[in-house]
Amino acid sequence: MCNLNYKEKTQMVHKRTKTDHRSFNAGTPSPKLSVEDAQAFLESASITGYDKSLLLGIITEMKTYCEKFQHLRGTPKISIFGSARTQPTHPDYVLCHDFAKKLVEKFGYDVITGAGPGIMEAGNKGAGKDGAIGLNISLPFEQDANPYLKDERLITFYYFLIRKLAFVREADGIVLFPGGFGTMDEGFEALTLIQTGRSIPVPVVMMEHEGGSFWGKTIELMHHLKDQGTVSRPDLDLVYYTTDVDDAINYINDFYYRYHSMRYLDNGNAVIRLNRPVPDNLLQELEVKYGHLIKGSKFKLHDQALPEEHDEPDLMNLQRLEFAIDHTKPVDLYFMVKDLNTKYQDGQATNAAEAHKHPRPSRVKVPSSSPTLAETDSQA
Repeated sequence: MCNLNYKEKTQMVHKRTKTDHRSFNAGTPSPKLSVEDAQAFLESASITGYDKSLLLGIITEMKTYCEKFQHLRGTPKISIFGSARTQPTHPDYVLCHDFAKKLVEKFGYDVITGAGPGIMEAGNKGAGKDGAIGLNISLPFEQDANPYLKDERLITFYYFLIRKLAFVREADGIVLFPGGFGTMDEGFEALTLIQTGRSIPVPVVMMEHEGGSFWGKTIELMHHLKDQGTVSRPDLDLVYYTTDVDDAINYINDFYYRYHSMRYLDNGNAVIRLNRPVPDNLLQELEVKYGHLIKGSKFKLHDQALPEEHDEPDLMNLQRLEFAIDHTKPVDLYFMVKDLNTKYQDGQATNAAEAHKHPRPSRVKVPSSSPTLAETDSQA
């Protein structure tokens, strides 16, 4: 299609669109467009100015987000959500400040917040300008960026959907402090994405000052949802509650005691990259306990990356576990990852600098000279 003129491209897009409507039912996602097809669609008369404005706005914000984060990846990150109305004298503000400060200074994390006042300011202030990342939102009220952010570590969004994508996509952990509708929206969406398998497993923590009662009512509501049959009992354990900075950090670090990251392969299998070796007896236990998840198969241990992982060169030498996976059981996957980390630890103190000694997935694509890898890449 690269050699087609505008009219030919437009006709091809119209033809494919008609074909797609006939061959894909309402329950099947549309296939991804090529760059050429997307450009032809945007240039065609089949899209209204109203819709084109929306698409171009989304693409513009995605471009800015991707460009900024290319220079921020490689370190673990925690996304913090909470109220913009929390005052600096409030114990939750102090707790968030101290939590973020310790995350950055002692354990090497970056801290992502919504860049505004309140809990967001506390997180960025505690992290310091070299450890703080701000994802601001343009609103007619409430939100100017707080003063604890460098320009190169600040993005201002118009669309909430792109901002929320960045919060979750870049996070190695999510921490919720008391907040309003926005905090609830962000927190429950993060849980929904884990619950439905639309995001990679990460630890999720609810925090508040000791003696606080905010999250207790929320947890009661979650149990009410379970009693009504609208969520399952295991779903309630996707989030951890604490009032203590060290407890929250230990919970997050423990999640990465052995687990580094994961991805899915074209053959439907999953791969977990490892920070530490997994004892044989633990693998055997996991194969029994989660046999329904891994389809009765065995874990395959690899000492280096599989061909499809060539686009993450910094992770090439990590050991990894490959396994068949039932994609309809994402909550079980979450708990298998937790069991992989928390059982049979060697007694050493958990330390994020050790747990994250290998770079985080950078998501930067690199060219491959191998015909096999190039073929794999062309099919992605």
